[in-house]
Amino acid sequence: MTKPHHHCWMLWGLLGLALSHLTGAQPPTPQPTAPPATAEPRWRWRDFEIVGSTQTDPAAIRQAIPLPLGGAFPDDPEVWAAWCPGLAERFGLASLSCSPVLFLDGRAYLVVEVVEKEEAERLQFGTAPLEDVALPESLVSLYTRLRERQQDNFRQGRANQEDVKQGYLDYSEPVMHGIAQELAAAVPPHRTTLLAALAQDKDAEDRARAATLLHWAPDKEGSIAAAHRYLADPSSLVRNDISRFLLFYLDQVKSRETLGSVIDALALQLSRPSHGDRNKALYALESLLEGTPDLSPVVAQKAGPWILRIARQSVLDNVGGVAKGLAERLKLETEVPTARRDGPPSR
Repeated sequence: MTKPHHHCWMLWGLLGLALSHLTGAQPPTPQPTAPPATAEPRWRWRDFEIVGSTQTDPAAIRQAIPLPLGGAFPDDPEVWAAWCPGLAERFGLASLSCSPVLFLDGRAYLVVEVVEKEEAERLQFGTAPLEDVALPESLVSLYTRLRERQQDNFRQGRANQEDVKQGYLDYSEPVMHGIAQELAAAVPPHRTTLLAALAQDKDAEDRARAATLLHWAPDKEGSIAAAHRYLADPSSLVRNDISRFLLFYLDQVKSRETLGSVIDALALQLSRPSHGDRNKALYALESLLEGTPDLSPVVAQKAGPWILRIARQSVLDNVGGVAKGLAERLKLETEVPTARRDGPPSR
């Protein structure tokens, strides 16, 4: 089964890519010359993604955003951190937060998460675990190499196709493909430890590592049955990596009980004020329906209202476009534009 390649990245939240400044001896002072040509910005603001509002007019929020569409994306979160928090009080909201989503083709979107006071329960998550579960250092090392290469590929503008044809997550990019093969050999004996870390480890980064490493563990159905129960984790990174694991293999799950429970968890995840939650939950529901289309009425009942809200509010093709496609597939009562599907699940 091949999934679309991932060419979108979320910064400063799930997978911050802040680049370190190099230090060292200063070069000689150059002689005066003509001013150097200004490098073209890597990304430019394409649009604002304002999701979650019920009573507040998104147009009013849009007008309050002091960023120029078409302007260069600044590699500095302070640019929006300076004014974004004040919008919640200005509009009388329970919460309002901002984060960017970047695409390899140069598009940058500012995602504005709106939570009305009447829906403050959307901000409630599960309790973080308190134990220590030691992950094997060899797996942590492989995981780190994979993520570093992934981040470097994105910075360099290199696309990467993903698939699970071999029964585990694999990559077209040669270096990542080699690491995936190493993981396929190293991970299987440690599945029990990975599930224990996901459930019990107090370190959110370790829980996220465990969720990702499950891609190379055996018994995907059993792992899904266990892992989906932690989609209320207080860490957005953990939730992102759990649902990213699920979406690749849900069409293989046979247990109706597991699938019913997964639908409940994904329906709740759709309501979370986070791009990563929406994006992964939508693609996971799509994957689930590919394997069990007869569960469409259950998905429509449990997740339909949020699918419709996202379809109407999202401007991103890998969020709103997927929601529109699901709304059409589920025959939900809606007036939304034709689905766009030129964007993949984001990282």
